[in-house]
Amino acid sequence: MRPDKQEHPAGSRSVMRYARWVICSDKVPGNPLVTHELQCVACDELSGPCSELQTAQAWALRHSGANPKHTGYAETARRYWTTSLVEMLD
Repeated sequence: MRPDKQEHPAGSRSVMRYARWVICSDKVPGNPLVTHELQCVACDELSGPCSELQTAQAWALRHSGANPKHTGYAETARRYWTTSLVEMLD
């Protein structure tokens, strides 16, 4: 038998059903809606995830102040999403 094929017990079968799902940006309990993290492109040091962009920017300004040649930063923004089943379709 090929490794990508699985044997199914006698009498078992797969059933496929169509369903309608939605996805929306949602606040996950304990997490902010969006987090921002800045990374110094000179040394890869990170601000750490911040719920406010201004907090990450303040870190970058302090980092540049302590390291005057470190003037470039890359931002990673993380948004949390939730999916929900709306209805089963025939």
